[in-house]
Amino acid sequence: MNTSSNSKSHPKPPLMINGMRWHTNKNLTVAGEATEVGRTFRDRWFTWPWRPWIKTWMYVPQIPDPHLYRLQDDLNGQCLVAHPETMKKIISILEADNDG
Repeated sequence: MNTSSNSKSHPKPPLMINGMRWHTNKNLTVAGEATEVGRTFRDRWFTWPWRPWIKTWMYVPQIPDPHLYRLQDDLNGQCLVAHPETMKKIISILEADNDG
């Protein structure tokens, strides 16, 4: 049995900084700024349910959550959770502070 193909069933171990586990979760997103988008003629007339009088629809993008969350666990101590992009920004800030 090849164990290298089981990489999806075994997640990466969390990053450890100052005795705290740092996890990332790509589902940590928040609603961005809503924009109104016009519907095309084809979309208005040939979709179900048929509502040709509605000319626009609202598009709300999901953006990475800029916050860092601290979770307390009695067994494992403290854990920090953030979106992967937010975690990259935080780590780069920490590395810049350590260098200078």
